[in-house]
Amino acid sequence: MSALEHQVRFSNLYERRAEVIARLYALLVNLQNACQKFVFVGAYETDMTKRQEEFRKTREILNEVGLFFEGHQIFLSDNVSALLVEFFEAVGKPVASVWVYEGYTNGPPNFRAEKVEALSKSAEAFKLQIPTIRAALRDEFRKILGVEVKNRD
Repeated sequence: MSALEHQVRFSNLYERRAEVIARLYALLVNLQNACQKFVFVGAYETDMTKRQEEFRKTREILNEVGLFFEGHQIFLSDNVSALLVEFFEAVGKPVASVWVYEGYTNGPPNFRAEKVEALSKSAEAFKLQIPTIRAALRDEFRKILGVEVKNRD
């Protein structure tokens, strides 16, 4: 393979990788917003049909982003892939917790305390854990793309 063919091939690969990263990051932002909306608003819908629709839409977005990641994981390092899995778990767990706990009003004696703890942890995840993971992903994506990353310390 000539040097020019090599350069063109890797230039195209870099361009494709940059497109995947840009699309993936946009999907992550949308995913975080959709899950946060469900956790703080949609899960408390009093009309059960509307509540189920909100959950269905949120679950569809989770699936869409997860499938995009799975289909394009070849472009990503193991470190970035691990951060993405951590992100998916961090946004998905609050959705599941709120869906389950807000769906039931009665339960065993400790149910109320469990519910309050689950809802509290869900809110905390969107305040602390999820933004931290997303910032780490943004920094990793910038490194891959050759964008200077300033030290956060």
